[in-house]
Amino acid sequence: MELSCSDDGSTVVCLGARVNVFDIRNRIRISSAHPFSHPSQAAFSPDGKLLAVKNTVGGIVVLDPATGNVIYDFKNQKEAEGSEVLFSPDGKKVIDASWQGEIRVRNMFEPTVVSQQSFHGEMISRISHDRARRIWLFEHHPIVRPGENWPSPPYLTLDKWPIGKRKAKVLSLDLDLLASSTLSPDAGRICFVSTRRRVGGGSKSRKRPMAK
Repeated sequence: MELSCSDDGSTVVCLGARVNVFDIRNRIRISSAHPFSHPSQAAFSPDGKLLAVKNTVGGIVVLDPATGNVIYDFKNQKEAEGSEVLFSPDGKKVIDASWQGEIRVRNMFEPTVVSQQSFHGEMISRISHDRARRIWLFEHHPIVRPGENWPSPPYLTLDKWPIGKRKAKVLSLDLDLLASSTLSPDAGRICFVSTRRRVGGGSKSRKRPMAK
């Protein structure tokens, strides 16, 4: 099951067979929806009035969290599974990435991809951002290439909004396997979990990835 909270912490969405939205303070379910099969990721808009949901084949829809009704379907089911789907700082764009190495930015309520970055031979498995959505963290996993017995180590990139407009900062972690990574709300730390490290192992937190 996947969970995601609204920015103000008042609402949470729980993903299973259905998309369930709960009022945390009153401990009641607000809505329950089944926009498509196998929902895997979800995120609220900055004002909490929209909910973007992504499924395991990469399809993205936007729901009204108060009713569960579908407001818009991007009809992008052929883009394959990947990372979270998240909103831009003004809530007018949605951002996601795929296991085929694509990072895409879309206008809200339009089928158009307004920005796309391609990382050939990589999987982009996770995206996170700071509280203001101004600094973005991307988790990169190179795949095994012909002639290789083991893929290149995973790494992270940091970018500022709007993403893709400048050279991102690359962070090498000296890890063989990276399970997950997240940027802290103040963008001062990166927390990551490694299932195997070249020397040692476990979870780490790194300070000051990018000056704001």
